[in-house]
Amino acid sequence: MATEAFTLTIFIVRIGLALLLYAFLFAVAQLVWRDVKQSAQGETIPAAPRQQSALLEVIEGEEANLIEGQRFAVHTITTIGRDLSNDVVVPDTYVSAEHARIQFREGRWWIEDLGATNPTRLNGRPLSANTPAPLDSGDLVQVGRAIFKFRG
Repeated sequence: MATEAFTLTIFIVRIGLALLLYAFLFAVAQLVWRDVKQSAQGETIPAAPRQQSALLEVIEGEEANLIEGQRFAVHTITTIGRDLSNDVVVPDTYVSAEHARIQFREGRWWIEDLGATNPTRLNGRPLSANTPAPLDSGDLVQVGRAIFKFRG
């Protein structure tokens, strides 16, 4: 009796898995059909903006305990600050724990001051807290007593 119940349970599980597999294949087929139909109608799916590689190069850093010429890779979202959890750590007492953020979005790079006591400066001008500003290759970014050249 127990063997028959076990066999029946296995059979039901197999049927359930087969139904799940067919439902998945049906959903994939619907997505493919929708994309083919859009392509035939001349609609194009916009491509995501391609991220460029970027880096920060230390131009002035001795007072901030950084080495001039040192380079830091900039990722899609890069944080700068004194805390060790940041992508770019600036061991300077003039730098907040979480000082600034560089982000790639809408096809370009942006920099944002995160409300630091000593504001982040872009090309010598202080940034308003929590207001992203566009960042171009060659711009100078000052965080505390460190000055970086952005290369993107």
